[in-house]
Amino acid sequence: MVTQEQERTTAVIGNISRNGILFESSRRFSAGDCAECSLRVNSTTPREISFGIEVSYCYENKGTFITGASIHAISQDKWFDAFEKLFDMIVTRQGA
Repeated sequence: MVTQEQERTTAVIGNISRNGILFESSRRFSAGDCAECSLRVNSTTPREISFGIEVSYCYENKGTFITGASIHAISQDKWFDAFEKLFDMIVTRQGA
């Protein structure tokens, strides 16, 4: 979920690391926009992390928008690292 000025937008993650995030959404962002992202992992013990982003670029692609942004102000470093590893594992398995 990406929130900017009280407007929430669902997004699909394309890539994520401590340095930045690439996501696809229905909303157009502009370079320099700041927003907050929240990621939720549903498991026996659900976890949610949030972090600030600053948009580097955004372009339209087949009716949606691809956005790249730098990440800052991570709410829970430990859980961000766990989410990043889980995401990498899922992507690796899908490519196999």
